[in-house]
Amino acid sequence: MNLSRCPPNRQQATIDNVIDALEDPQVELVGKLGIVRAILKAEAASPVFKRVQNVPDTLDLSKFGDSWYSSLTKLLTENVRKSQVESIFDNLEIVNFNYDRCLEHYLPISLASYYGLKPDAIREIMQSLKIHRPYGVAGRLPWQKGDAPSVAFGEGSPHQLADVAQQVRTFTERVEEGDELAAMRATIAGGDRVIFLGFAFHRQNVELLAQKMQDHSELVATAYEISKSDKSVIEDELGKAFEHEFMMHDTRIQLADMTCAQFFKEYWRTLTAEKGDHEPFRTDDMLPSLPAMPSWPKIGS
Repeated sequence: MNLSRCPPNRQQATIDNVIDALEDPQVELVGKLGIVRAILKAEAASPVFKRVQNVPDTLDLSKFGDSWYSSLTKLLTENVRKSQVESIFDNLEIVNFNYDRCLEHYLPISLASYYGLKPDAIREIMQSLKIHRPYGVAGRLPWQKGDAPSVAFGEGSPHQLADVAQQVRTFTERVEEGDELAAMRATIAGGDRVIFLGFAFHRQNVELLAQKMQDHSELVATAYEISKSDKSVIEDELGKAFEHEFMMHDTRIQLADMTCAQFFKEYWRTLTAEKGDHEPFRTDDMLPSLPAMPSWPKIGS
């Protein structure tokens, strides 16, 4: 199959759509290789994730100052002493719908800098952090436990791509049953506060997480530049997916027209509140000028 002569297809929304539509194993393989190669290339080229003077385990953390990554570090470390650092992820579980490894690469360096520890010490603690990946990942990082082939952040030789590509799923190959799916849904079912960051609310992804939530649970999400009419539809679909009929008429489901970074600033007290500490925050009371890894218990991206 000579793909070099195929014109670019700009009629599909994503590479996943193209792979699904063409139903060709060769297209699927080439597509996955392209996904992995693009991600590893973007990691290497990222000015934010560039090593300081090419020294391993270093980042210029000042470059993250205006990002939600920096806010996440502040949230995780709030009221957590160095002697308590082993419990820093106790109230956090992440459902990551992306392929990249940015968060796993960033957190050990950021938290190690904050506490004056070695990144490897945080990496050991991160082995207990539950990160669910329904679509797989563009390669296990070398420090992560597992049998799958590993590739360092921003690296990867051509002969590694084929092995790493096997860790990637398209949306038609998403996890459908078994322990992995049960664990993801248990994350939703047990969460006091479920937060969606940069989530596109694709119906197949919402259905994948569909699970009855606890009566007191809150669902908060970024919905940056999503129209008012679409927000109404999304709220209805989320209420049904998580079996919270009252959520559609109450304030326990909140869609904020904000970027992830803005969201952390405006919802800081909400994110750090203990269960039952506050009245539900009404997004319709917000000023018009206010514009998407779990305390912050869960993340969907």
